[in-house]
Amino acid sequence: MDDVTPGGAAGELHLRHHNYLVLILGLPLILVIILGNVLVCVSVLTHHSLKTATNYFIVSLAVADLLLAVMVLPLYVYSEVSVSDDVYS
Repeated sequence: MDDVTPGGAAGELHLRHHNYLVLILGLPLILVIILGNVLVCVSVLTHHSLKTATNYFIVSLAVADLLLAVMVLPLYVYSEVSVSDDVYS
């Protein structure tokens, strides 16, 4: 019954696996988001046929998503990996 307690080693092990799962899935996701949004911006800005009002709206969405991937998501991954159980108790 010791592994059922909230402060037990089993709870810490489960939290640790959850944190590394965020790290393993989060970093490649950030890289894919950055690469995809940069490709959208470059393609619209370099090809003359893609310079329409609708595509400029898509570029603005890509820039917003790019800022999210550069500023917010790394902080989320860092906080999930570095925060221990003591912070929330």
